[in-house]
Amino acid sequence: MNFSKDTIVIKSLTNTLKTNKLSHAYLVVGEDSLYCDEFILSFVKAIFCLENKDKEFYSCENCKNCNSINHGNYVDFYKLASETSIKKDEIQTLKSDLSVKSFYGKKIYWIKDIEKMTEQAANSLLKFLEEPEDDIIAILSCKNISVVLPTIISRCQQIKLVGKSENDEVETEIMKNKVREIAEF
Repeated sequence: MNFSKDTIVIKSLTNTLKTNKLSHAYLVVGEDSLYCDEFILSFVKAIFCLENKDKEFYSCENCKNCNSINHGNYVDFYKLASETSIKKDEIQTLKSDLSVKSFYGKKIYWIKDIEKMTEQAANSLLKFLEEPEDDIIAILSCKNISVVLPTIISRCQQIKLVGKSENDEVETEIMKNKVREIAEF
């Protein structure tokens, strides 16, 4: 995926990786779900990639860590997503999973579409964000930041993405061409 429209964000995260000053929580906001998902996975792989010696926003895509993340079975990376709503018991289960010692030094959890959290789940997450552990990084993502609790927003470093997935750009171009064809008709 091409993240060229978000070069400022990439440079900022690269600097964070190089100085080893990762935040305990990131809130990734973007309208394009596919683009956000790919961006987050790229960031996670940049953190865990065994070949990323220079600590860039880069992943080799071939080491065991990158392959495990790509296959959804990396031991220190947790993803919570729901088609309907994210409930308090799911947050509690995540907390329990994260309480086990990390195998490789850091654990990352990603809660996708946090705007789908129930109020109870959001409050449970807030308690977790207020008392961060050194070896745990939270990545939260959403499309609509206006429905996220302000207290959750204030506990996170915000990353606002402007790019779109290539599929979305192709669809936009197709629509523009159809509009031109109709206009010319």
